[in-house]
Amino acid sequence: MLGFLKAYSRERPHRIISFGGAFSNHLLAVAGVAHLLGIPSIGIVRSHILDESNPVIRELRQLGMKIQIASPAEYRAIQQDFKKWNRGDLVIPEGGAGMAAFEGLGEIWSEISAQTDKVITHTFTCLGTGTTAAALAEHIPNKVMVCAFSALKKIPHELTALDWISPNRPVQVFPSLPDVGFASYDRRILPFIGDFWNRHSILLDPIYTARGVMTLFELVNAGFFAKGSKVIFVHTGGLYGLAGYLYNYRDKIAADYPAALKWDANSPITLG
Repeated sequence: MLGFLKAYSRERPHRIISFGGAFSNHLLAVAGVAHLLGIPSIGIVRSHILDESNPVIRELRQLGMKIQIASPAEYRAIQQDFKKWNRGDLVIPEGGAGMAAFEGLGEIWSEISAQTDKVITHTFTCLGTGTTAAALAEHIPNKVMVCAFSALKKIPHELTALDWISPNRPVQVFPSLPDVGFASYDRRILPFIGDFWNRHSILLDPIYTARGVMTLFELVNAGFFAKGSKVIFVHTGGLYGLAGYLYNYRDKIAADYPAALKWDANSPITLG
């Protein structure tokens, strides 16, 4: 959001408007920022119906975001035409993609460098819109290998360009749980999140970071890294995705890990 905050400080828009699905972490981030800034926000939600019991929708409303639902066809049309008729608004693309985010994410490497004196050999992040991975490829020294994990079934082996930018080198892309669809339920994910929390006191989300770290461990066990490699995994947040995941798959989770349904954002996940 840093790049968009800079755009906000320059433009001082009347409202912030963005797009996402019914379980969008991005819309939560936008709503939270707008709430802190004290300006109105609108979320265009891709859905045929609005489930008011959805914890993400409830949180968006508590943060003051006005929600407008749109069918997939309407959603695509609105995204294409939105900037033409909202000149006084700050319109943020779905997932926060775009040059403003690209420029803001360029500061990640400076923050990493300030926190370690190790000679980093690899960086990993999770691939959604590709903006974070592209920004890392653009700003990290060439001697550092830039990699990303994708939760999509069909992925390229390399990320070489987005619609709006071509980073100065490709990003190597690895599939994370390629046998599992995007945001789908899999019995391996929640135990991994719980175990990782118990070992490291770091929470992962089930859509991106848990699957990414699982794949990172697989690479370690497969001997992908040379001895002495120094690897950075960029945790991209999205932790409220766990609440949406527990809600969306509550029947399956109730059968497999009923204790997990008692999780809330202020306590670690337990499986019982």
